[in-house]
Amino acid sequence: MSAGYGIGSIFRMELKRRRTLAIEIGMQNAGLGTTLALAHFGEKAAIPAAIFVFICIITASIMAELWQKRPAEPAKE
Repeated sequence: MSAGYGIGSIFRMELKRRRTLAIEIGMQNAGLGTTLALAHFGEKAAIPAAIFVFICIITASIMAELWQKRPAEPAKE
């Protein structure tokens, strides 16, 4: 997630896009790790990656909640 946000910052994306990129990259990497471990190493090797999937879901939910409390743009009156 940090890499996604950082890359968005490097490319000077607006805040909403950086946040989206952070969650998207974090979630994709978790699923990809599980799939690759199953394909190349077996079920036991996929366990840490599968656990990481749940960690990503939890951290993405927490980040979404925090970011919801800090809007990307100030509210217009």
